[in-house]
Amino acid sequence: MSDYSVTLSTTEPNNYVGLIKLRQGDVASQSIQATITANGQLFNFDHLAVFFNAVLPNGYVVRDKVTNVDYANSKLNYVVADSFLQEVAQVTAWFSFENDEKIIDSTKNFQYSVIGGWKECIPQGNYIYELSEIQREIEEIIGNKDFTSLISKISSLESNLKTRIDDLENETTAQLAQKVGNGKLASMADMGQDVKTAMTGGSVAVVGENTVIEKNVVDKQITPRKTSFLEQDSDNVLDPDFKKLYNCTYSNGIVESNVMSASQPFYINISPINPATGNSKMTLLAGIWYISMRVKTQNGVGEIEPSLFDRNGVRYRGSWYSGNKGAIPTKYVDLKFKITLTSAIESVGMAIFSLASDKYFIENLMISNKDIPFVTYHKYSFGSSINEPSLKIMDEKLSRISKKIVNPAFDFSHLRTYAHRALVHPINTLDGYPENTLPAFEHASNMGVDLVEIDVKRTSDGFFILSHDETIDRVSNGTGKISEMTLSDLRQYDFSYVGGQKMPKFVNELVKIPTLEEAIITAKRLGLNIVLDIGILNWDIMLVHNVVLAHNYEKHVMYNIQSIYYIQRLLSFDPYAVLFYTNSNMPDATTIKQLIELQSDLNTIGFGTQYTHFISSNPQKDENKAIVQQLVNSGIVVSAATINHSEITQHPNLLDDLVSIGIQCICTDDLRIEQKQKIVMNINDYIQLAPIVR
Repeated sequence: MSDYSVTLSTTEPNNYVGLIKLRQGDVASQSIQATITANGQLFNFDHLAVFFNAVLPNGYVVRDKVTNVDYANSKLNYVVADSFLQEVAQVTAWFSFENDEKIIDSTKNFQYSVIGGWKECIPQGNYIYELSEIQREIEEIIGNKDFTSLISKISSLESNLKTRIDDLENETTAQLAQKVGNGKLASMADMGQDVKTAMTGGSVAVVGENTVIEKNVVDKQITPRKTSFLEQDSDNVLDPDFKKLYNCTYSNGIVESNVMSASQPFYINISPINPATGNSKMTLLAGIWYISMRVKTQNGVGEIEPSLFDRNGVRYRGSWYSGNKGAIPTKYVDLKFKITLTSAIESVGMAIFSLASDKYFIENLMISNKDIPFVTYHKYSFGSSINEPSLKIMDEKLSRISKKIVNPAFDFSHLRTYAHRALVHPINTLDGYPENTLPAFEHASNMGVDLVEIDVKRTSDGFFILSHDETIDRVSNGTGKISEMTLSDLRQYDFSYVGGQKMPKFVNELVKIPTLEEAIITAKRLGLNIVLDIGILNWDIMLVHNVVLAHNYEKHVMYNIQSIYYIQRLLSFDPYAVLFYTNSNMPDATTIKQLIELQSDLNTIGFGTQYTHFISSNPQKDENKAIVQQLVNSGIVVSAATINHSEITQHPNLLDDLVSIGIQCICTDDLRIEQKQKIVMNINDYIQLAPIVR
C-alpha cells in the first residue's frame, strides 16, 4: 500500500503538503494519513463525521466518508476510493467535519495528482510492451528462479535505448553543422565553457545579457548607484502605482496603519489589474523572497508578520529573518522577513498581520529575491512613478473601472436587473417556466437576459442543487426536506409543478432538479452570468466557491450572502469577487462601516434589501433613502428586491423613485412592467432610459 502522511490545517493554507501521487487502477491500496491542526494546535473534531471531498477536472464534486479516525490524536487514515481517480490530472481536495449533515469545519484545500495506471507502454522494436506484461514476465521469472530471460530482456531494452540516444546525438550534430555551413556564425550559446576559455585565454569576460555578476566588479571602482541593475532595484516587484489601502493611510512615503488589534491585517499594497488581460501585473517566480522594511510603532509593543496573497486567495506567510524580533520600538528599525514560494504566483497584494495591538508606521518597503543588505540610498516611495496630478486622477479612475471591464454584466454605472430564480414570468403561475431549472435558463437567454439569480441548497450526500425552498413540496410532485435526501432521491421527481399541478408547457417532459455544476455548464453555454444566492449557510461558502473555480467561472458569478463574516472569508480567497450583503432589514452604522471597509478597487461590494423600505407608506422611508445615499456615495452598490408587475401596479412610480435615490440593481421574476393595468415596456428597455442619480 502507498501511504502519504500529511499535516492539514483548518485555519492556514496547506502550502507545504508534499507531492501526493495516486495511481489509477490501484484500488484500495493508496491512503492519505492526515494529522489535522487549527492555529498550530491539534484540531478537536470529536464526534464529528469526516468526509473526503474533491473537485474533479470535469467540475463534479465527489465525496466519501472516512471510517478510520483517531479522534484522540486528531488523525485520520483515508483509503482513496476509485471515484477520486477518474482522470489523469491535478485535483483539488479537502476533508470536512460534519454533524447531522451540517459542515462544522473543513481543512483548507490541498492538491493531489492522479497518474496513469498499468497501461503505460515501452516500445521494443515493432512490439509495444505494456508494463503489466513486463510485470507478469518478471513474476514468472522470479517464480522459476531462472533469470536468463530477464537479463536478456533488460539487455535488449538497454540496446534499444542506446541506439535512440546515438541517433539523437547524430541528428543534433548534423543540425549544428548545417547551421554553420549555411554561412551562419555559431553563437556563444553553441559553445562549451572550455571553448570560451580557450578563445579568451581565461582573462577576457564574455559579456552578454545577464552575465555581469557582482564578483566581477572591482571594489570601489563602480559605485552601487551606477550599477543599481546589479542590486535590488531590479528585483523590487512591488507595484508603486497602487492607490487603495485597507486599514491604513499613505502620505509622504510613510504607511500609517489604524490602531490594530491582535491578528488583524492591514494591506499596504494591492496590485492593479491589467485591463487587457484581467490579471495582476505582479508575478513572483518560485523560490525564496525577502521582504525588507523600516518600521516603528506608536506604543512600542506591536509585532508584525507580512504575507503575500496570490489572485486565488492563497496566503504565503513570511517568517522573521533579521532585525528586531519581537516588540517593535517607537523608533524606526530595519526588519527583514523570508517567504518561500513553492510555485510562481500572480500576487495581488501584501498584508501585514498585527501580532500585538498597536499602531504601525512603515517606510522604504521592498521585496527582493536576493538576501541583500538594507541600504539607505534605496528609497522605495509608493506612487513615485506618477507625479503629474492629472495622470494620478486618470490612473485612479482606470483602477476603479478595470475590474468592470472584465465583465460588463457587473458594471453598475447604470441600472441592472436580474431574473429572480432564473424566471422571466411571475412566480407560481402554471403558464410560466419552472423556477431554478435549466428550462428557465434557456428561456431567460431567449428573452435577452444576461443575468440570472439562483438559490443553492445541499443534499445529504454533499451535492449542491438549485432550490429556493428547504423542501421540494411546492415545486415538484414529491415531498421531503432537501438536506435529508440524496441527489438520486431528488432525481426521481418532476420539478415542473405549481401547487400540485403540472405546467402545461412541460406536459410531456420530466424536468429534473439541476446541480450547481449543471447550472454553471448551461450558463457558460448560453452566455449567462449568475447571481448565486447562498442564503443562510449551514456549510462553508468555500465549498460552493470551489465548484465555481473548477469551471473557471468566477468572473461571471455574483454572490448574495446573508453574513458579513462569510463575505470576509470569501474575499480572503478571492479579492476580485462581486459580493452583496443581503438583509431584509436596513443596515445599522456598524454594518455600513464594515461594508465600506470591505470595498476596494478590486472587488464590488453591494447591499441588497426589500423595495418596501422605500415606498410612501413606510414611515421610515426618508431615513432609509438617506442610508442608500450614504452607501452609494461610498462606492457601495444597492439593490432592491423583488419587483414584479403586481408591485408596479400597486406603486406606479416605484421604479422612478428607486432610481432617483440611487438604487443600481433590481431583482425581478417578471420582465414585464405593468403600469395602470397595461404593459407598457420591457424592463430591459426601461433600464436604458434610467440614469443613476448619485
